Amino acid sequence: AIEKLVELCRQRDLKLWCVYMPTKRRVFHELGYQVDTDAALHLRQPWQPSDLPQWLELQCRQKQIEFVDATPSLIELNQSDEFSHNLAFDTHLSVAGARVVAESLAAKMQPFVENGTTNNRPSRSTVP
Repeated sequence: AIEKLVELCRQRDLKLWCVYMPTKRRVFHELGYQVDTDAALHLRQPWQPSDLPQWLELQCRQKQIEFVDATPSLIELNQSDEFSHNLAFDTHLSVAGARVVAESLAAKMQPFVENGTTNNRPSRSTVP
């Protein structure tokens, strides 16, 4: 299915992007994040991060899909005085988390915006 999407984007001169949004547990894992004792049993089970982001990045590279992993930026934010996610048992990003993800995307996309390119070719559209 992803091959069809890749081909469709190529036919239309579009650059396909994949953004990996990590789970809350992944970005708090190194900080000793603890789930509340009254949380559902499956949430209180021991958990270790897998290599999913690295695997996904490799798949994207092989298909020439731009890849952005938000994990490092969110972990860095959690090491500051702000948090990436709401602290109540909620998987939504905080305002600071959303800002960091947006900044990560903007930084990765900046070279394409500056060069006015998609798929390494001049853009066919104009921006007023």
